[in-house]
Amino acid sequence: ASLCIEAGDQKQAKEILSHADKFFETRFKEGFNGKDTLSQIMSLAAQVRLYAHDAEHVAYSKQKSLTRLQGLYFGGFSDEYLNSMLDLAEHHALRGHPKASFESLRKAREIMAYKLDVEFGQATESVRTRYWDKNSSFFYKLADLAYDNPHIKSIKGVAYNSLLLSKGILLNTMIDYNRFVYSTGDSIAIVYLNEKRDKIFNNQSISDVEAADQVLVDYMNSQGYTYRNPDFDISWNEVADALGPDDIAIEYFQTSKGEYGVMFVRKGWNSPKCIKLDGLFRHEGNIISLAQSLPYVPSLEDTGFEERLAEIIWPDELTRHFPKSHTGKVYFSTVAELDVTPIEYLAQMHTRYDMSRLSSTRMLVKNELREHQEFARAGLYGGINYSVSRARYSTAVDSIRDGMEEAPEGPYQFRDMDFENFILDEGPKKRAALDYLPGAAEEIVSIHDILNDSSVSTDIFTGCYAGEEAFYSTAGNEDIIHMATHGFHYSVLDALKASYLSGIHDYTDPLVRNGLKMAGCSAIASTGGDLSDGYMTAKEISQMDLSSTRLVV
Repeated sequence: ASLCIEAGDQKQAKEILSHADKFFETRFKEGFNGKDTLSQIMSLAAQVRLYAHDAEHVAYSKQKSLTRLQGLYFGGFSDEYLNSMLDLAEHHALRGHPKASFESLRKAREIMAYKLDVEFGQATESVRTRYWDKNSSFFYKLADLAYDNPHIKSIKGVAYNSLLLSKGILLNTMIDYNRFVYSTGDSIAIVYLNEKRDKIFNNQSISDVEAADQVLVDYMNSQGYTYRNPDFDISWNEVADALGPDDIAIEYFQTSKGEYGVMFVRKGWNSPKCIKLDGLFRHEGNIISLAQSLPYVPSLEDTGFEERLAEIIWPDELTRHFPKSHTGKVYFSTVAELDVTPIEYLAQMHTRYDMSRLSSTRMLVKNELREHQEFARAGLYGGINYSVSRARYSTAVDSIRDGMEEAPEGPYQFRDMDFENFILDEGPKKRAALDYLPGAAEEIVSIHDILNDSSVSTDIFTGCYAGEEAFYSTAGNEDIIHMATHGFHYSVLDALKASYLSGIHDYTDPLVRNGLKMAGCSAIASTGGDLSDGYMTAKEISQMDLSSTRLVV
């Protein structure tokens, strides 16, 4: 019957399923029964699909039976039951039963929260990643429900809550878990965590890193340390309560079909609002969608196109709820291509409103938005020698470590004057320095002078000293980090050919395909030794506690 439905033969599918119903009437009389139950689950699933469009009441009835049976057969915390509960919520919504829809969503949310607790609280990073790859579709389903039923309050609330949880969940859980380990004060756990981080910093193989992570997690579990990501409990109500009286919080989202939508809330509302952003418009003779157009936005000079784009991303239905006073703020969090699209500058939005781009509006609840305070310390890196030899770099690292032991509080002055003079030389020999940035040393020295005049203590690293080791040793203590260097990004295909990834990292991980170039990146081979390779990846940066840093350039 399922094959007939796939082939579009609805008539034969109905005949087969009718036969199946009669068959089960005579055979399926003893309640729950292994193979027979699984057969009936398959039959019910096919009937839901068959009647979904032309007999919704029948599909609804079948979905209720299917959900109950899947809970019995697969278990109340199974993926099958979870997804079926979401489907049932959609059927309730389509039939105009918002309370029943909300109840199904609430149950689904409880299942997901339990699964996240188990999988994320007591698992290694690789296990969490595999789990998320498998189950992230749950959040797309919630986005789909909100997108297709923007008028139903209960769905919007649950969907907004899920956006608060899902955005950046792997990275945030990893960072928060590391902080949790330190907070235990358990010296053995902290040693295991530092050993894992050292393997990442020193370019050890992915299997070595995972083995170290497993040792850490096994020890934490054996000692009864129970970790739970605090983000799991944050709700849209708390976001609304954290807003000022004239503020607005906005969450952009994407459905499983790639369509964009936006949910937003203000203080005192009884539910978030939801708007579709599914506009189509003409560009260069073609009708394109919002998702298709976004990759081209940064290079566009077509003002008409930009105006149309602004109308879609900032529709009147949304902006009419914007602050009416100069004290009101607009907090917004983007997704997918919107992450790399400067939407706050479309239609000069930034000149009319006080706008803040956040990784998630949950930051409002976590009090991660701090008012400006006086800066006390800065770290400046520039005039970097990307081609320094391994021997010379090793000597530089030893000098940094010795200097920091002698003066652990800093500030530190590690300037490679030979290299600075070399790259500032107007002669042709300067081009021997691969990827040289002749103005970068002058830039950070000037900033150093400006900050010193304002009583800001500065650490400064140039030439062979501006490497990863210096950054890892000092950056966690600095209010300002200024990096005058090259960034890099590799696609998955390009990463296959990247020397620093050869056989060491999982090249599909976006956190290892992006980062900053530091001293020695063009000369130091990635050997997995005790020296960095000069490619400071996002993965390595994510292992650091930079919570005291308030400005990065």
